[in-house]
Amino acid sequence: MPLIASVLFIGALAQESKTFQSKDLGLIFQHPAAWTIKKAKYSTDMSFPVSDGSIASIQVFNIQFRQEKSMWQQLQREVSEQLRRRVSQQWEEQILGVPLLLTRVEYSDGDKEVSTLVGLLYTATKEKLNFRVTCTAGTVQETENAWRQALVTLRTVDGEMPIPEDPTKPLPNPDKNSSGQTITRLTPEDLNGGPVRTKNVQRIAKLGRQIDVYLPDGWTLVSKDDKVLLSTEKLQSTVELSVTSGGRPQVASVLGDANGSSFDRFKLVSMREDPTPGVRKSGQYVASTLRIGPGAKEGTAIAWHIVGTGGSVVWRIDYAATSEAAYKSDKKLIERLSDYTAVEIAP
Repeated sequence: MPLIASVLFIGALAQESKTFQSKDLGLIFQHPAAWTIKKAKYSTDMSFPVSDGSIASIQVFNIQFRQEKSMWQQLQREVSEQLRRRVSQQWEEQILGVPLLLTRVEYSDGDKEVSTLVGLLYTATKEKLNFRVTCTAGTVQETENAWRQALVTLRTVDGEMPIPEDPTKPLPNPDKNSSGQTITRLTPEDLNGGPVRTKNVQRIAKLGRQIDVYLPDGWTLVSKDDKVLLSTEKLQSTVELSVTSGGRPQVASVLGDANGSSFDRFKLVSMREDPTPGVRKSGQYVASTLRIGPGAKEGTAIAWHIVGTGGSVVWRIDYAATSEAAYKSDKKLIERLSDYTAVEIAP
């Protein structure tokens, strides 16, 4: 962006802006006060109207990722392929002296052509800035210009320049979060307290091995007709667990298979959520897809597929409901299941 335009924009922000600040990321930036901001469970969601009458959206996440840059870009390609979306471009820029990894994804949503820009700020921090900018294909330049103008004001909370990630080396200061403040480890439940292993561990035989399955309190495993079903009090729908060989590189393909297995249940998908994959409270890497829409035969179809790994095996949870009332009743149970499930080869 030209220097004069940058100066004018920053001047305008000083009068008409609000501040986004994340203590976990240790980052802060300004955005137009007119943007709508909502806090979701795993993200901050921003939105604003664009020239074609549609609403552009920006999701800002914290994500834990300490692998090579090429692995991140590969993951974006694999996820897009499984979602039947096209990666049109991948490239790298720099901001605050560290790499900004970018992927542009294009797809159809009903009668609309949609573009999503996925970005990762590759800092040597436990939590990294990850964002998704989504808009109609005809408003890409307008939407991304607005986001880039906000990024012009990006800075660290402590005023120090960030360091680029190097996965071959330990974090520069693993006992501090990105804001430079020492982490107080209060309880095992604390997000900064490391992986949480529940006391509810149940053993199953799969892959010719004994497998330990850690579940939230109150959940049980029941084997039925070569399937492993999960149940808990007040659960109104069906939850099935399966285990296969693999690690993090296989998560995207297993999630794609899961989504394909429930495709014929839908007449139309009216709502879909694909949160950015990341490490949950269990310490395991998890990706998921939630779809809701009219059923192919009748009623409502709801499919929630959750896939995770701790490195030794890949586990998959398939949730199926036939009414929104059941889904709303089950939602917190499944979210907790996603957060705390861990599957490992038994010692």
